Formats: sequence, structure tokens, C-alpha cells
Amino acid sequence: MTNFRSCAIPESPDSANGNYTYLEMMYHLIEIISRRLNPDATVTPSYDQIVEKCEAVETLRTRARPHMRDKEQCKTALDRLQYFAIRLHTSFVISVACRPALKRECEIDSKQKKELADRCKENLTETVRMFLSMHQLSVIPTRSWAFTYHGLSSALLLGILCDTKTDPEVRQLQGDLIAALSATAAKEASSPEPHVPVSDKDI
Repeated sequence: MTNFRSCAIPESPDSANGNYTYLEMMYHLIEIISRRLNPDATVTPSYDQIVEKCEAVETLRTRARPHMRDKEQCKTALDRLQYFAIRLHTSFVISVACRPALKRECEIDSKQKKELADRCKENLTETVRMFLSMHQLSVIPTRSWAFTYHGLSSALLLGILCDTKTDPEVRQLQGDLIAALSATAAKEASSPEPHVPVSDKDI
């Protein structure tokens, strides 16, 4: 991963004013991450800087093709997977941008700090929701490190935070996530490669 842009993002001719494909959305999201969320840019961000990062991601969402902006526009299983995936990745990136507000020692005004902390928790929760929605359609999220990392780390952070660790919805989402990962692990453990012995510790 680099902190500088080495080449132009490839875009199709009809994407000049938005209407990005899934791949184009991911290219632009990676650019936001590399430019705005690299270590140098996240040491001690101000309230305005954090909001600007969040708005950059939310603006990117509006430039996606219709089926990635609105679930009702999805016509195929692939459309729904792309909708869930974009929501998952963008929600996770917004939560990362807001995380400085979760620190005890923070130079942000208390009211602004609460606003950003609430935004962070909301997007962490949305990340887990989208992971589980994808899991209902496909094995992709539990077999992709990026999806699993985003879903699992969001669930773990929600379980640590005082405001959310006892929230019934969060507890339900955490249980559903564990069940999804466990089911995948059990399924794979039941049909191992010939040279891999089955173990009760596989999970």
C-alpha cells in the first residue's frame, strides 16, 4: 500500500459524472483511504478533518450505479452482493475516520466528540449488518479476508465500547456473526483435504 497516487484511476466513458461500476467504486475508495486515512493524516485530526473524510466517502456512495445506491434497484443476486459490499466497505471506512473521537484523551469538543462517536458506532453496526446480509447470499464474505476483517473487527470493537457492549441489537449481531463464521469453519472442517486430519480444535 502506498501513500501516493502512481497512476490515474481507470474509468469507463460513462462514469465521468458518477455512475461508477463496482470496480470503479473500489478504486475511488482505495484512493480515499490512501490519501485521507494514511498514518500521517490520522495522528491528531480535528473535528472538521474527520467530518471531511466522512463526507468524502458519503459523496462517493452517491456516485455509484443505482443498484449500489438503493437496494430496491437491485435486480440480481450480484446486484445485491455489490450493494452490500459497497455499504460494508464504506461504513467501515467511515467508522475508521471517526475512531479518534473514541479516545479518552481527545482535543475535540465534548459535543462534537459524542456526535462523531455515535457516527462511528452506527457505521460499525452497519458494517456487521452488511457482512451478515452478504453471508445470507454467498460464501464470499467468510472466505475473503477483507470482508471478514471488517465484519469481525467491527463486532469486536462494538463489544468493547461501553455504550454498545450491552445493546441487544449489537449482541444479536455478534451472535449471528459468530454463528456465520462457525458454520463456515464447520463446513470446511467436515470435508478436509486428504492430508489434513479433522480435529475438534478446527473451529
